[in-house]
Amino acid sequence: MNAMMRAGCLRGFPDLVRRLGGQPEAFLRKHHIAPEVLGNDEALVSLRSLINLCEDCAETLSAPDFGLQAAQMQDIGILGSVALAIQHAPTVGDAVRASARYMFIHSPGVELTFIETDWKRQSVAELRYELLLSRQLPMRQAYDLAVGVAHRIISMATPNNRYPLRSVKLPHGPLASPARYQQFFGVPVEFEQPYAALVVDSHY
Repeated sequence: MNAMMRAGCLRGFPDLVRRLGGQPEAFLRKHHIAPEVLGNDEALVSLRSLINLCEDCAETLSAPDFGLQAAQMQDIGILGSVALAIQHAPTVGDAVRASARYMFIHSPGVELTFIETDWKRQSVAELRYELLLSRQLPMRQAYDLAVGVAHRIISMATPNNRYPLRSVKLPHGPLASPARYQQFFGVPVEFEQPYAALVVDSHY
């Protein structure tokens, strides 16, 4: 599947790469992404190319937390029409459910699943995130970026930029220090998990 994604996900990319000492246009061309899409959030780019771009930038620019840094540069506006559904949700729970329900508009190669469960006898829910591409493709930076963006978007859609996040799950080991992940998300991060997820209180 040659899944595509809206180019809005590249917001902040040029500034970040330049700050790290790189040339954003050169990275884009290397991965067959036209630099012109930077000014058009609705343009479509290959999800596979975006994933490879993140891995390359992290390695070449010696930025193991590249995905988290890129997430910090983005906001709810990258989702286009999906952002409206999230911003107008009456509760935090509805905002999370809207994220899962409408994410296919942003990219059919991304799947968000909202699952309520009794975890360790506590009422929690998980917003699980999956990239629907071959598992042979290195996607560690992409998962950091995607889960980081989801965290920021839900935070922005809630009062005081806070929501009842319990923990974060990632399907790989820490790319930067675990403390860096703790600092970004503000909660414990579990690595080498079967899937990526934001774990939240189910009563909200």
